[in-house]
Amino acid sequence: MIETEIEEASYWERSAQEGFDSLRHRKPLPRIPEPQLSWWKYPLKAIAKVSDGSSSKLYEEIELNKRRKAEIDQLNSQIQTMTDAARQVALNDMQRSIPELDGAS
Repeated sequence: MIETEIEEASYWERSAQEGFDSLRHRKPLPRIPEPQLSWWKYPLKAIAKVSDGSSSKLYEEIELNKRRKAEIDQLNSQIQTMTDAARQVALNDMQRSIPELDGAS
């Protein structure tokens, strides 16, 4: 029993060492260069600089996404309200059924 545990421990030790050795010889991942422009930090300013008329389409899309998010938030709120109400009804039903069980015994 002890011999099998020692063999198993040495197997895992060898496996771990092989894993570390394979990681040691791995090439490092290439660095991603920093972007030269700061447009990714300020996308709305970049959109405003577009002069071919596509900026208005982007603004429309942003506004549409804002409206969709508001609708989704409202629906989530309604779902939460309905869930809370259903939970309360179930709790009331359970509380009503408990005295009936006590009275039957």
